[in-house]
Amino acid sequence: MLRFANSEAFDISGWKELESLSQNGLSLVGHRFIAIADCPQLVSLETEEERLQLDKIPGVESLEIRDCERLNRLPQILHAFPFITRIKLGNCPGLVCFAKRNFPPALKELEICDCENLQYLVDGNVNNKSMTSNTCLLERLDISSCPSLICINNFTPL
Repeated sequence: MLRFANSEAFDISGWKELESLSQNGLSLVGHRFIAIADCPQLVSLETEEERLQLDKIPGVESLEIRDCERLNRLPQILHAFPFITRIKLGNCPGLVCFAKRNFPPALKELEICDCENLQYLVDGNVNNKSMTSNTCLLERLDISSCPSLICINNFTPL
């Protein structure tokens, strides 16, 4: 089922065969509230074209993804989303890393549960020189049932 409550909301649930948003002409650009649930074949949220268009970074404020078993990455430019304050991830066992570089600068709430293969919140294999200078507004961090989590970032082992 695909629903657009208004031009600001993007809500997909129960789309069993969806592998990527771009295969059906869908995009995250222009939406403030994104909710994706029960799309077991979904692998990625972004297209190559969206990755290259940094000037069109979505004005996303809230991102919720659950029950997307094959999802293996979040948008690579997630750290540059200037308005996102809330991210909630659940039952996405394909995720190994939450972010490639830094947390989004306005992020206040991060909830991750049942992501059994999640190893890092920020990828320890990427050169994160800016990680130490990243200003983070995080007020709430809730991580549960992520048994593979070994560190927050390459500077902070658990």
